[in-house]
Amino acid sequence: MNTKVLLATVAVTVFYFFAGWVIFGMALTGVYAERMTPYEGLLNEIPSMLPLVLMNLTWALLIVMLTYKLGADTLQGGFMTGLWVGFLVVASYNLSMAAFYNLMSPQLLIIDTLAATLMIAAGGAIGGLILGLSSKE
Repeated sequence: MNTKVLLATVAVTVFYFFAGWVIFGMALTGVYAERMTPYEGLLNEIPSMLPLVLMNLTWALLIVMLTYKLGADTLQGGFMTGLWVGFLVVASYNLSMAAFYNLMSPQLLIIDTLAATLMIAAGGAIGGLILGLSSKE
């Protein structure tokens, strides 16, 4: 792994952490509460930070590495990589959740897929931009 991939991964990890907090922790929290099947003990009152940071790091590394390997080292290239990969992975996961669990309404599965896809795509744009800027030095 080279320095520009590492730098882009760190930047995208930080972006995903704060964007997830704003999007899912603040803006959509009521939407989730209204459309999730409540189960006693399902949600942690305070999220566990280590898994949260590692989740954001793995998403960032996935998107940045794919962007790098595909040579999509532009804002648009990173966005499109994040858009397609994000959509396919999140949609696949959410569809498996719908198949096996009675947890989220169909509307929430769509909302979650769209929100997560756009957040992942925006992180891809940041990664692509950083990869592109650092390759021109």
